[in-house]
Amino acid sequence: MIVKRPRSLWLWALLALILTQLSLWLAVSAHLTILANHGISFGLLAHTGVLPTLLETAGVVVVLLAAHWWPTKWVWPEAIVIGGAIGNLLDRLALGAVPDPLHIAPYPYSFNLADVLIRLGLVVWLGWLAVAALRQRSAQRP
Repeated sequence: MIVKRPRSLWLWALLALILTQLSLWLAVSAHLTILANHGISFGLLAHTGVLPTLLETAGVVVVLLAAHWWPTKWVWPEAIVIGGAIGNLLDRLALGAVPDPLHIAPYPYSFNLADVLIRLGLVVWLGWLAVAALRQRSAQRP
């Protein structure tokens, strides 16, 4: 079954992508210290060559497929995950690393707006999918 996604999904994803890139430009303009993350989440696999780029590309493909096959009622969680993931991938392809200008103590890691959007979107999206699965299961019981 092919699910047609509303145009608003792609508009929200584009907005998220623009916001992630704008936030990096603002960080550079504000002369913030920007750490270059050559790895994936939390700097893992930083010294493994192209592996982080391959994993990030695979992650974007998985997110796009998931948005196609497991849509939710509202599109914004899926859209901000897509926009954030594509933003990080574009940064990695253009710069060789993902720039992380944000650091909030006592959290030990630096991050960027795309990371925040990805995590927020995944929590809401997966939560909605779990609730939908529970509702479907309870509706099937006699």
